[in-house]
This record gives sequence, C-alpha cells and structure tokens, in this order.
Amino acid sequence: MAHTTDPELDVDDEQPDFRALLANTSKCRANAQIIPRRGAKDFGPDGSDKQAELITESRDALITLIKEERKVSSKNVCHGMYSLRTGLTRIDTIRGNYLHNMGHTVAGKITLYPEEALFLVSRGALAAVLEEGEEEAYTTGPLSFQQAWARMVGEDDDWTRVRFERYQVYAYLKRLGYITIRSQLHTTIITLPSSSQALVYTRNQIIARFLSPLLWVLPWLYYTLMPWQWKLWDLRSITKPGRYRSYATIFSRLQIIPSRTRSSIKPTTSLLATQFFPSQLEYTIDFDVYKPLPTWKKSDPGEPDYRVVVCSSRTPPPTLPTLTRLFQTIRTDYLRRQSRRVPTANLQGGSAPTATMILFAVVDEGGGVAFVRVTDDGAFDISGGL
Repeated sequence: MAHTTDPELDVDDEQPDFRALLANTSKCRANAQIIPRRGAKDFGPDGSDKQAELITESRDALITLIKEERKVSSKNVCHGMYSLRTGLTRIDTIRGNYLHNMGHTVAGKITLYPEEALFLVSRGALAAVLEEGEEEAYTTGPLSFQQAWARMVGEDDDWTRVRFERYQVYAYLKRLGYITIRSQLHTTIITLPSSSQALVYTRNQIIARFLSPLLWVLPWLYYTLMPWQWKLWDLRSITKPGRYRSYATIFSRLQIIPSRTRSSIKPTTSLLATQFFPSQLEYTIDFDVYKPLPTWKKSDPGEPDYRVVVCSSRTPPPTLPTLTRLFQTIRTDYLRRQSRRVPTANLQGGSAPTATMILFAVVDEGGGVAFVRVTDDGAFDISGGL
C-alpha cells in the first residue's frame, strides 16, 4: 500500500533554501530564475556528500544576500542634522515621499524623533550629520546605521533616545505600511526659543522617578510589619464581653471572604492607591497607528485606528487598575478631540464610545513582535446608577 503525505506539510517543514533569493541580486540577475524545489526535502539527513554540498550552498547564498549592497538614488535621500542633546533630527533638505506622514514641525522645520530618523537611516533615505559643536573625532560625514543606532537607541527611556522595544515595534509597523506616529497621550513636547533646545518629557516617567523609592518601601513595610498583628488579632477570643454587641458583628468577624455590594465597588485610577510597582507605570499609549488611506492628513490625523502599548516580554502583565487607567485616558482624549470639532452645545448628553481597544505589542529578547488585543466594553461603569 503506497504511503501518501500532505504536500503542504512538507513545504512548511522544509528548510528555507536561500539560493532561491539569489535571483534578485546583482550578480545573478543575468541568470535564469531559480525555481524552488518541491516534494522531497533538499536537506534530508542521509549522511551523503550531496547533502553537505546543498547545505553549504544554501549558507553561502545567505552570506551573499547579506553582503548585497543597497543602492539608493540621491533624489530620494533627505539631509538632516542630529542633536545629541535633544535626540531630535532637523531636516534641512526634503526629498522623497517618506516625510508626508512622518515628523513634526518645530520652529518651521520638520523634526524627527529618534525612531523616525533611525528608520529612515536604515532605509537609506536619510543622511544625518551631527549638529555643529557636537562633532566627534572619529565621526565624519553622515552617520551610518551602526553609528545612529549607538546614539539613538538606549535602555534609559528619556525620549532623547528610544528603547529597543519601541523601535522594533515602530519599524515593524512601518514596514507593513501603517502610518505610525507618537501618541500625544504619552509625551508632552515643550518647544523652547530657537536659541535653546527642545525638551521632551514623559509625565509618567517624571512621576515614577520621584515616587519609585516610596512605592517600593510602602509594600515592603506593609507585608513585613502587618502579618504579626494579624496573627495576634486572630488569636483573640470573640467571646470577650463588650467586644461584639450583635450577631452581625460576630458573623462579620468569622467571615473569611468579605462581602461587597455592587454600589460599593467603584473603580479607582489613583496612582498611589493602585500602582504599587513602578513597572506598571511603563504601560502608556506609545503609538497611534492609522491605515494608509489617501485622505489621511498630518495636520489633522483624526482618531487612530489602533492604539499601541509597547512592552517587553520580561515586564509583568498589566494589572486591572492599569488597564482601567489606559482606557480612561483614551476616553478622555476622545472627548477632548470631539470638543474641538463640535460646538459645546452639541456635546450635551454625549459620551465617549462604549467600547475601546488597545493593542499590546510584546517584544521578546530576539526582537520578535507579537500583538495582544485587549478590548474594554465599558463594563466597569455598570455600578454607576446603583
């Protein structure tokens, strides 16, 4: 009886053959296109010299692809000046179509954030030089991608440099064709006079810097000093005269799980009341993502199609108060946007949409990006009328 296999399973499990991509290189364009083989696996472990030869050819093809020089027309290369103090890149010469949906205006000049400038450098569409007075002895001419990476990517998220996770998500979305900009819910841009520098502050980061010691000490004191008092209280007798004057107080003392009414359950967004761990402060709306529609305008982007929160796979998952804070921030921003478009009289009785969505972009140590969608249907407002 003949044994049959599913050809789709063979294709999925097959070792990628990089030789098929050599047809797009400059050295092999004159040759006929290599058609990828199907059916039997090329690299089946049979121990023959032919198997080793195929593996070697595939590895050599991968190295050839990596060494392929990327050629970019000078007509599509923008020229700018990068400042180490602010982390911003000022564009002096605009070329190409990239800046139609990238950058913001500061003092009449288009200015790029670190992730935007680094992405353009990686695409060969930006030649950035250091600002006057910040030149380094070993840096001459435009910054290479490696030099730009060393200056624009860092662990400290002070927004003069971008974190690795945020750049990975930004570059991933841009490669997919989405219009991706920094969310105004996350940063506050303060533009000083032209003789000074533009400073970018993160409101949550400033709060975290001052409150981090307190937020770590309070839980430690709470969980260290309180348990011995609980034990002493549990050892006290409930039959001592004068302590309990009704059966209700006795039953409430014996009750292990406290009861609550729906009217007493109210959400809180207080930072000190709910955020015991500084890592929860890192959850903010990082990017507003729009679909590449021809009607999109940089001056009036409108409501984003997706709101993206960037986090690392090593970061603890967001707590319920953190999610409540994020959704409440989105609703507040929605009402603020609508108040600018519609007269105040027409907003009477209006409210934010009952359902909002957030995309959590989780970046692992290898740079892979996975998205988790979290939707809020407004269920936490159910007790408002009780």
